Amino acid sequence: MTDVPPELIIVGRVRKAHGIRGELVVEPITDEPDAVFASGRRVIAGTASGDPSKDRRELRILASSPFKGGFIVHFEGIPDRNAAELWRDRFLLVPADELTPLGDDQVYVHELQGMRVEVLDPERALVTRSEDGTWVWAFVLEDLGGRTRLLSRNRIAMPDPSLGDRIGMAVMEPGSLVMERKMLHGIKERAERLVAHPELVHSA
Repeated sequence: MTDVPPELIIVGRVRKAHGIRGELVVEPITDEPDAVFASGRRVIAGTASGDPSKDRRELRILASSPFKGGFIVHFEGIPDRNAAELWRDRFLLVPADELTPLGDDQVYVHELQGMRVEVLDPERALVTRSEDGTWVWAFVLEDLGGRTRLLSRNRIAMPDPSLGDRIGMAVMEPGSLVMERKMLHGIKERAERLVAHPELVHSA
């Protein structure tokens, strides 16, 4: 019987090298950043689609500290800045069974099938685009002066839609709006819960 490899989940992206000792600035893409990037944990080098790199290299975290919405992370096996520069814009993965299961209204970034991340600006925006360029889905945080609004925008371009395409869109759109509204409410509730109970952000 062949063992099936565990599903891998994107949990971070390397922004850039930091300093001369091989440290990296990592942008977390997870609700559990403190646990995922804790000293002693391991992550796997991967791609924006959630696949492991060809060598499936594992990196053990020697130390990490908060830094501008992300972390400065020192990984075993990355000894200096020259080695660190090779990791710029690479993605980091962990097995799904090491993370808290998702709720019904949540998805992982890589589960936006056929989509690639075009813009990833922590605390500001996430924009994805389909491989053929016809579908763009953007999430943007708008500062309202003491309050924050999360905007979700979809744009689907159909240059020469058939009658079937038009009917399909008409049928699909109401259900899609209901699901999206539920998802946004779920995000709002979790954000308000974390504001009211900040200790939950750092709980393992």
